[in-house]
Amino acid sequence: MDPFAEFLPTNSESFAAVIIEPLVFGANGMIFYEPKFLERLQTLCKTHDILLIYDEVFTGMGRLGNGFAYQETQTCPDLLVTAKGLTGGALPLAATLVSHSIYQRFLNKDPYLSFFHAHTMTGNPISCSASLASVGLWKDGGKKRVKQLESNLKEIKSELVSLFPDLVLHARVKGSLFAFDLPMEIGEDEYLNPVGKRFKEKAFQKQVLLRPLGNTIYVCPPYTTSKQSLLQIQEALAFALKSL
Repeated sequence: MDPFAEFLPTNSESFAAVIIEPLVFGANGMIFYEPKFLERLQTLCKTHDILLIYDEVFTGMGRLGNGFAYQETQTCPDLLVTAKGLTGGALPLAATLVSHSIYQRFLNKDPYLSFFHAHTMTGNPISCSASLASVGLWKDGGKKRVKQLESNLKEIKSELVSLFPDLVLHARVKGSLFAFDLPMEIGEDEYLNPVGKRFKEKAFQKQVLLRPLGNTIYVCPPYTTSKQSLLQIQEALAFALKSL
């Protein structure tokens, strides 16, 4: 963050916005970070009149414990993008939320001063119906379920770390997300590292589908997942680890 802060005073005009996943960098390797990082980033953006955009496609809709990840921080983005969990993954649907000030800039009776945006599948009734069902599940005790799932995943984490202390590194849990890294000697931190493919194939033998990221292994089951399914996930991870 320091290099960015030093760079901005003389280069802020070259930035329209900053886009970031709050609290967890997903595809980068499930990297967790502290809310203070976002708080400082928001201060810098406000100081230099730069829009702050939160990509909550992965982190939103209860994934990390709250409705949206930013709610665990003292920040509020200018724009927020959500999808995936918006329909529980059942159908494609995405939404972009904007602050009141941005909304007002595009609110005008003159059509030439309005913001024209639409695409063929906008407002698809089937996707919207799935989203209403997903939101309904969340309102019906979703946050409590994620907390219980987090507790269960922490138990799985502890057991795997105990059984495979040299293989399960940097084990971490937040909400419905559990991730750990394999040692670099087994697989370098590269997105298409072969170790991920081998691990995935072994887990699939136990009917668990994974998508490793380099040497990072992760699971993020729905908060409606049963204990029996969680046990199956744990057994698949242990089976794959034994094969290394």
